[in-house]
Amino acid sequence: FPVTILPVQRVIGKLIFGVPLDYKEINVDVWDPLHEKILYTFKESEYVNFLYNEGRINIEDWRDIPEQGFNEAIIFAGRRGGKSQITAACADYKLYKLLSIRSPHEHYGLVEGSPIEFTFLAQDGSGANRLYDKFKSDINTSPFFSPFLRKTPNSKNMEFVTEADKDKRDVLPSIKIGAYPCTTNAV
Repeated sequence: FPVTILPVQRVIGKLIFGVPLDYKEINVDVWDPLHEKILYTFKESEYVNFLYNEGRINIEDWRDIPEQGFNEAIIFAGRRGGKSQITAACADYKLYKLLSIRSPHEHYGLVEGSPIEFTFLAQDGSGANRLYDKFKSDINTSPFFSPFLRKTPNSKNMEFVTEADKDKRDVLPSIKIGAYPCTTNAV
């Protein structure tokens, strides 16, 4: 995907999805609190060990992560900490994995016809728009998603059809993506 993420965000994504660390030489820099000087430079696995020893992560050894990764992650990041970028990148990957399965409903034992929904929640409308716009930009610049995207993306929702959906008489999208502020009744 044409997604640009920082080395720290890459490590977070790998930990969430159970992707092996250090298969590609990527260094992670640790800066001082004012972001003026690099204090340390680590390989990915060394960085995870550093975070664990600092009490900032609960994963002591990345090799202990379940093969399929985690279903939930709690990440604390401050203002302008890259939350939208990492969230969009994770959603891109999850969507890619779903669309790579001919019938996600059958694969996961879901009731046929029930939608699979990605719901992004943000503190306010501008945050929801920022997150959705990042996700939409990633999807629109990757040729992989074109055959699956229902051609009516609007400012708040996107819809996708799976290979199994395409075989039906009435082709209806079974994967839906939306972004909302947490203050709306629509949630």
